[in-house]
Amino acid sequence: VFWAVFSDDHFLEETWLQKCLFFASVVTGQDAKVTQHPETVLVKAGENLTLKCTLTGANFPGGVRWYKGLDRNQPPIYSDKQGASNRGIRVIPGSNTDFSINIQNVQPEDAGTYYCVKFRAGVQERELASGKGTVVSVIGKCSQPIGSPLRLVMLSQPKFPHRTVVVENKFLEKTSAMFPLKYNLPQK
Repeated sequence: VFWAVFSDDHFLEETWLQKCLFFASVVTGQDAKVTQHPETVLVKAGENLTLKCTLTGANFPGGVRWYKGLDRNQPPIYSDKQGASNRGIRVIPGSNTDFSINIQNVQPEDAGTYYCVKFRAGVQERELASGKGTVVSVIGKCSQPIGSPLRLVMLSQPKFPHRTVVVENKFLEKTSAMFPLKYNLPQK
């Protein structure tokens, strides 16, 4: 796309045009990109977890937050705003591009999909760009007494559309169930 701006039959200064196009880019957020990696993380209960997030092309005002799940109305687990109660701690405090966080003493209830989100400053902040998410799985300790029934709850996540769950028994030599157990979740 070629842009030419004329006023009173004269070509306006190139610097003005560059500023105008830069401003348009900032307003629309076309250059803002949030990258999260890896896509999945497996951690043991009680250990620390690092969620990685880098921000490029977003050199304008606005906060960065981490959320567990897609709901942006819930309190974030990390916010770079002062006074926020943060479960996550910045790996590199003060960085304008690296918003990776550590979560200490991870528990099974911390399992889920985490999103790093860049917001645009204004009277009311608006979401500018979001990472694709990092799926966190937590290996917990079994609290069931040996020999008692074990109830498994299987939740489907949009990140895994195949909807097949496979459960394998690697800990017991004898069991009343046949393993591996394969179950196809019903389509919505």
